[in-house]
Amino acid sequence: MAIGIHIAHVALMNVNLKTGLVINKNSASTSINDMLETEKQHRVIYNPEIPSTTGNPTTEQYLKNEAQQNYVVRYFGQHLIVTYNKSDENAA
Repeated sequence: MAIGIHIAHVALMNVNLKTGLVINKNSASTSINDMLETEKQHRVIYNPEIPSTTGNPTTEQYLKNEAQQNYVVRYFGQHLIVTYNKSDENAA
């Protein structure tokens, strides 16, 4: 049986302080005021194959989501988080 592995990429993103949403500074709809109300945060980049990455969560939120699905951390770095499903390991 194969072990479920998630490799999530992490990036420093502009996040609106009021809404908590990631801001695309290159978008034509982003104003100077929008940028003044942001801060840089490490966020997990969305990957459609990993449900826990929806909405560009913080690394803390991502790890909590993974833990709820029985995934454990194998590697945690500045740009990458690798998790695997512990229950798959026990079944193999």
